[in-house]
Amino acid sequence: MVRRFPSDEEKLEAQIRVMAARFPDAEISNYQQFVGTLGCPDPNDEHVLAAAIVGKVDRLVTFNLKDFPLSTRSLYGIELTHPDDFLMELVANNPDRFLEATAKWYSGYKRPALNIHDISQAMGQLGCPRFAEYLLVESDLLSSISDD
Repeated sequence: MVRRFPSDEEKLEAQIRVMAARFPDAEISNYQQFVGTLGCPDPNDEHVLAAAIVGKVDRLVTFNLKDFPLSTRSLYGIELTHPDDFLMELVANNPDRFLEATAKWYSGYKRPALNIHDISQAMGQLGCPRFAEYLLVESDLLSSISDD
C-alpha cells in the first residue's frame, strides 16, 4: 500500500498500528518457507497464500480470484470469496446488526463528510455492485440509524 500511495505512508502506518492493537492475533509470521512453492501465476500473490496456509485460514476475501491455484487451495482447505459476495453474506446472516454496523461505519466519515450515496458509489466503483445497490435500497433506514 505504501508503494501505491506514498503520500499516505504515515496514515497507512498509523492504520496498521491500530489494526495490530485491535487484532493482536491476526499477524501471521513464519510464512516465508512457502513463498515460491505454491504455484501462483503472479509471484506477488505467493506471500498471501503462504500466510493463509500458516495462519490456517479457511477463506481469503479478495478481488483477485484468478491467481490462487485451486489445487493448492484445496490441499489446505482455503476457499476464495469475492468481497461483494462476502458483504452480501454478512447482510444475509444478520441484516439488522449489519445495518447498524454499516450506518456507524459511514457516519464516521467526517473529512470529507460522506453520505450513503457517496459510499454506495465508491463501493460500486471498487467492484461491489450488489453491495452498492443494497446500500441504496436501504439508504433511508441507514440514514435513520446513523441519526440516532
